[in-house]
Amino acid sequence: MQIYIIPTYICNLECKKCYSKKYLEEYPNYLSWIKFIDIFNFFKSKYNNFIFIGGEPTKWKFINESILFLHNQNKYVSIITNGTIRLKVIPNNLTITGNNIFNHELKDDIISNLSFYKKNKVKIRLRFNIDEKFTKYFHEAISFSKKFADFVSISILYPMDNGIDYGNIIFDLSKKLHFNSIPVTIIRATPLCLFDQEQRNFSNI
Repeated sequence: MQIYIIPTYICNLECKKCYSKKYLEEYPNYLSWIKFIDIFNFFKSKYNNFIFIGGEPTKWKFINESILFLHNQNKYVSIITNGTIRLKVIPNNLTITGNNIFNHELKDDIISNLSFYKKNKVKIRLRFNIDEKFTKYFHEAISFSKKFADFVSISILYPMDNGIDYGNIIFDLSKKLHFNSIPVTIIRATPLCLFDQEQRNFSNI
C-alpha cells in the first residue's frame, strides 16, 4: 500500500501544461514538520510506501529530513521530481520527468544528478510526457533510458493537441524500450481508440 504526500505546490520550473500551478494560490505554504509527523502517525500502520509529489517536492525544506525519518521507520520512500535539485538523503525510488533532459539549460544538471543517483543504487523511473514536440526527442529518450532507467513510464500531456498521432508515438517508444529490456508502463487515462488492434495486442491492452 502507498500514500502520496504533497508537501508543497511550489516549483522551480515553469513547465507547459503543469497541473499543479492552479493549486499554488490556494495552498501557497509548505507542509510543516509537525503536520508531516501527524500524517505519518495517522497512516503508518496502513502504508509502507510514502511517495512525495508536488509541485516540486525537493523544494520542501524538510524533504531530506523526511526521507531519513521514514527510512528509520522502515518505510519505502519514493520521490516524483523534475530532477534538477539533488537530494542529500537517498530515497529508495525516484521518478524523474525525462522531458526536462531535452532542455539544454537543465540537461547537464539533471544528467549529473542521474549519474549520482545511479551510483548510489537508487531505482530510477524516467517519465516521458508525450506532447506535440516529442518526436524530435525520440532517440534521445531511448538513449537516456538505456543509460539511466530501471523503468520508464509514458503519459500523454493533457490537454491533447489536435493532429498528433499519440498512439503511434506511445507504441513506437514502448516497443523500442521493450526490445532493450526496459520495463515500460503507460500511465494516466489513455483512450484505447488511439491504438490499432496490432498495437493493442502488443501492449496487452
